[in-house]
Amino acid sequence: MPVVSTHELTFRGDTVTKTYCAWARSEPQREWAALRLLQRHAPGLAPAPVSAEQKAEPPSIVMTRLPGTSLADSAVTGGSVTGGPVTTGPVTTGRLSVDQTEAMAEALHRLHTAIPVTDLSDQPLRNWHPAEAVANLCAWRAEVHELGEDPQTAAAFDCASRWLQSGDPDRLAAADVPPVFTQGDGNLSNFIWDDGEVRLVDFEDSGRSDRAFEIADTVEHISMWVTDAVDTDQLTDALALDGAERVRFNVSRRLWAVFWLLMLLPSGPAHARNPVGTLDRQVQRVLRLL
Repeated sequence: MPVVSTHELTFRGDTVTKTYCAWARSEPQREWAALRLLQRHAPGLAPAPVSAEQKAEPPSIVMTRLPGTSLADSAVTGGSVTGGPVTTGPVTTGRLSVDQTEAMAEALHRLHTAIPVTDLSDQPLRNWHPAEAVANLCAWRAEVHELGEDPQTAAAFDCASRWLQSGDPDRLAAADVPPVFTQGDGNLSNFIWDDGEVRLVDFEDSGRSDRAFEIADTVEHISMWVTDAVDTDQLTDALALDGAERVRFNVSRRLWAVFWLLMLLPSGPAHARNPVGTLDRQVQRVLRLL
């Protein structure tokens, strides 16, 4: 089962100390390497690395503090979405502006294109890369799940189960596609808006992946759609996926939709951490996508 709480942040002046609550998947090492890599090839896109205590228990790293506000905070005017305190009522929202959405796309494009192939080949695959994600979801689906009393939830779970046993996930996992450097986390909170630009934080799952899979991870992250904060059509149009990428993007969206269905089930780790009605909306999203 995926870990939900992964770190704690301590702010001191113009620096941030990130202390990890879990590090079995090399999260501190991945993040430190990513910050150093981006500082060299895309300065200003992410915090600058300051120091690291990777062998301590718990491990921690220190980085510069970015100015600005997360796009999640820019959009949401009440409540919280995944990772925050329990929400007892619906979240209200304002949509990101066209400029914010385009700046978000530009930040993703810069991330995906900044690292030379010679450096990219030395990077590990991201956590939950396509093959790992398929294997993990198949194993997780086979566990006993509490579905609740809504027959639509049971229908979505059955649909997700049948899709995971189809050929689509295996083809997604096995495909040979051009690699890019990726953040490995599509949470809207990881996009920082300041003075017309978007910068990125949270690289603990970062590594090599491919553009279509990563954009699908972003579009299907519940922080993107549960408050209707992001016009995902505008975002994907700005990222200009080609024909082959569009096909892979659509299949990847199904995988991430299934992931969030399992996360949001009554027995799932994200069920109590999101606004009332989130599971119902995810059920409809799964049924529509599959």
